[in-house]
Order: sequence, then C-alpha cells, then structure tokens
Amino acid sequence: MQSNRLQSQFDRLWKALVPKSGQANTVQGELVRNIGNMQDELYVNGYANWDDGYEIYCKFLQTNLCDGTFSSDVNAGIERDIDLIRAHGRGKNVSGNNIDKLHDDVQALVVEWCEKHPKAITHIVNSRLLR
Repeated sequence: MQSNRLQSQFDRLWKALVPKSGQANTVQGELVRNIGNMQDELYVNGYANWDDGYEIYCKFLQTNLCDGTFSSDVNAGIERDIDLIRAHGRGKNVSGNNIDKLHDDVQALVVEWCEKHPKAITHIVNSRLLR
C-alpha cells in the first residue's frame, strides 16, 4: 500500500478531478480515474471483469504518462509495469511480480504527473469507453 501522504494526495486529486460517473473532462482527472478504477477492479474483483475498458485504461495511462514528462528510464518502467498489469488482467501468469506494487508505482507516477501538469488539459471523451 502507498504511504499515507501519497494516498492522501491521490484522494485529493480524485475528489477534485474525477466526476461521480463517466469520464473526466481533463487528462489529469482521467489518469486518476483510470488507475483508481483499475485498482478497485483488482482489489474488489481480482480482475474477474477485465475487458476492453481496462485495455483502454492501460493504453491511456501509457500514452499520457510517457509523454516526455519523465525520463526514458522512467518511461520504460511505466511501459513494463502497465504491460504486466495488463497481462495479469488478461489472466496470464505474472509470478515474480508484486501486482500491488505495480499498481502503487503507477499511482505514484500519476500523482507526480498531475503535480508537473497543474494546468488543466482537456480530455476528449473516448466513445469506446463505456464506464
């Protein structure tokens, strides 16, 4: 689990940026919503409901977190972590990897990305994403 400080930063971002239902109107809010919903799916359902929506979340996280904000080494870690999360969601064996830590690491980078991008960036709703 995340440190109390990081979890409180994430909770603050969630409250400020994520609507009660549907997609966020900012990239920042959608990043927070995506990783938060993925964590809920892991901890509540063990990824039993993994579907195309979670695949869209993974792609959105990879695309936006790897936008040049972080170093190439960090970007490689983001790509790897999200690929492992995706594989786990698809039911593939990812033994040797702590799935909770992968989620925590991505969540921490979402918080950091939002801090580095304090000005709202408009998010265009993805019509293929039904949740």
